[in-house]
Amino acid sequence: MAKLEAKIHHLFHSGFAVETSNHFVIFDYYLDEVLEGQTRTLENGVITAELLKDKKNVLVLVTHNHRDHFNPVIFQWQDANPNISYIFADEIEIPSHIKNAYTLKVYESVAIEDKTLIKAYGTTDRGGSFMVEVDGLHIYHSGDLNWWNWKSFTEEQQIKEEEDFKFEVNKITEKVDIAFVPVDPRLEESFHLAGQYFAQVLQPKLLVPIHFGDQYHITKEFLDKMLCHSIPSALIQQRGQMIQFSKNLPHPACCRGKI
Repeated sequence: MAKLEAKIHHLFHSGFAVETSNHFVIFDYYLDEVLEGQTRTLENGVITAELLKDKKNVLVLVTHNHRDHFNPVIFQWQDANPNISYIFADEIEIPSHIKNAYTLKVYESVAIEDKTLIKAYGTTDRGGSFMVEVDGLHIYHSGDLNWWNWKSFTEEQQIKEEEDFKFEVNKITEKVDIAFVPVDPRLEESFHLAGQYFAQVLQPKLLVPIHFGDQYHITKEFLDKMLCHSIPSALIQQRGQMIQFSKNLPHPACCRGKI
């Protein structure tokens, strides 16, 4: 049986690009700048028009309109590649000149050229989250669906937050291969709760931490937490890092770069 593979590129924060056998899928692109002296390349976490112009089957997804998940620069990409398809939560305002754009309410779905099925799931914040079925893989991006267990919350608020989060996760019926899940360090000792619940309920082949800004140390702490659940988690150490995923290969004991 052929391997089902993907290259996962960490762009920044919750932004990722996933290359499958026939598609290039971009989630929640946000930071379009590089450090002084760096070149604007995928290896440095930037999507450019030059990169996209020759790509086929490009999908650009935005889970919600918070500025750390959505940069309007994505609309310029269609000038370089008019065949890009955009999939948005229904709160995103789409310029009138943009073609191939779809907006999804929670629990709605759309098929793109009979090659890709995208379903919107719920959130505990703005917009929604997305499941992408593409080239034999199920890829889930949480957006801001998180177990927001803030210390400042009252006990009643914390209970409600837990209930709301679990309700939305339990709505997901697909078997997940790659799950992008928040590990926000601002939640302090609660940073791992969402990922832990994802691991227990959905048992994805790979967890990929998101929503941590430049606090890369949290991905190692999360990896250590997930070891006891036997669900591999990607260790992300820098912007632009690429993680190789193969669905049919056994996972190593720890996942440091190559999965």
